[in-house]
Amino acid sequence: GEVRPDDELTARLAAAADGSPATVRSADLVPADDGPGPGGAPGLHDLQTAAVLGLGRRLGVPTAAAVVVRSLDGRPLEDEPLEAALLRLGDAAVAALADT
Repeated sequence: GEVRPDDELTARLAAAADGSPATVRSADLVPADDGPGPGGAPGLHDLQTAAVLGLGRRLGVPTAAAVVVRSLDGRPLEDEPLEAALLRLGDAAVAALADT
């Protein structure tokens, strides 16, 4: 089924990360179909977001998630740009949570 993040926390995280919310497919296995996602967005998927959001809902804890897109054209980010993006995302998460 579908699980959704907390709207307020998602908005704060998106603002802090200078990003925009998007739908991400989350599953235990990488789907074979790598086509467009909902609304024609790129087919973004990961292996843990749904579990985190589902657990948060079950525990009554507001949750949100952010991902770094490793590849849009089949070529993965090199290690240094990937690490830099992950560190910026961590800083954004701290900023988003600072107001809670």
